[in-house]
Parts: sequence; C-alpha cells; structure tokens
Amino acid sequence: MKRSIPILFLVLGFIAIACNLFTLAQVDADTEETALAQSVDATLTANAPAPSLPASPTRLSAPTHTPKIAMPTITNPTSTLVPEHTATPREPFISEILFSTEYSDESIPKDTTSEFDKDTKEVNAYFSYCGIPAGSRITRYWILNGKEVVSRVFSFTDSCGDYRLSISGSGNSPLDPGMWELNIFVGNKLMQSGKFRILR
Repeated sequence: MKRSIPILFLVLGFIAIACNLFTLAQVDADTEETALAQSVDATLTANAPAPSLPASPTRLSAPTHTPKIAMPTITNPTSTLVPEHTATPREPFISEILFSTEYSDESIPKDTTSEFDKDTKEVNAYFSYCGIPAGSRITRYWILNGKEVVSRVFSFTDSCGDYRLSISGSGNSPLDPGMWELNIFVGNKLMQSGKFRILR
C-alpha cells in the first residue's frame, strides 16, 4: 500500500503536466489564428481600391422652349346692311265720337255729353281718324229712333286728323226728341258709331 502511493503521485503529476501542455498549445493556436486573421484583414485593406468621390454633376442647360402662339385668323364678315325702317301702314282708325253743343275756335268740343235738352237745335260730333287715305269715300248716316234721317258722302283731305260733323233741326227748329245715332262708313265698312238722346 505504501509503495503504491508514490506511483499515484507520479501519475497525477504526469496528468497535470499533460493538461498544462494542452492548454499552452491551445492558447498558441488561438494566438496564431488571431494573428493570421489580422494579417489577412490588413492585406485586404491595403489592396482594396480607394473609394472614388462622385464626379461633380454636369449642369444641364435649361431647354429653350419657344411657345407656339396660334394667331387667330381674322375673317372680314360680309357686311350686311340693316334695311331702313319701313313704316307699317296703319289700319284705318276712327276714335270714339263725342257730342257737344259748343266748341272752341280750334273745334275742340266743350261739355261733351250724351243727353241734351228738348230745345237743342244743333249737336256737333267730334272724332279723330288715321290710316284712311285722303280722298277715300266716307259716308255718314244720321238715324233717329232706328230710322235713317239723312246721309252724306264726303272725304278727308289728310290721312290723319280731327273732324267735326253736325246735325240740326229743320228751319231753325229744335231737333226732334228721341235716340239719335251717327254711323260712319269708310267705303262699305262701318268704322265707328255713336249715340245721344234729345229729351222730351
């Protein structure tokens, strides 16, 4: 038993020495690998081309753009003359008939009415006309109580104007009482009619 103890110490010593040698060998290998890697990196870095800076951009000149302006085509329109105003002939016209016993120097009626006293000797009829050619055949009919008393043919001297007619009793006598009517015809057409009454 005593002889085996020294042998045990020897074995343990050899084992310890072997472990140290392995550790040292591992450290050397790691150191050598690190040194090799650093050498490779240095070589790659030395051989790598230096980065080139981008060249200054070339300034392009702005394109010259000439806008095309479409010129309007002016066409002289054909002159159209506006026809002169042509007066439209007026339709023959006779205004309302007004009755009065008195009138002014300008033949303007005074105090027009449709009823007169029984002593009235003369009644005047007033009206305006237009559109009736001068020289046209005009006929007036005086009617009393539905019966024709007198008729006359006359004409106007102008195509437009004012006119006065009158009816009076015979021999300076008063007009007969009743409903009197005046009808005015142009040609064969009745243009206007008016009435008044002589009181009894």
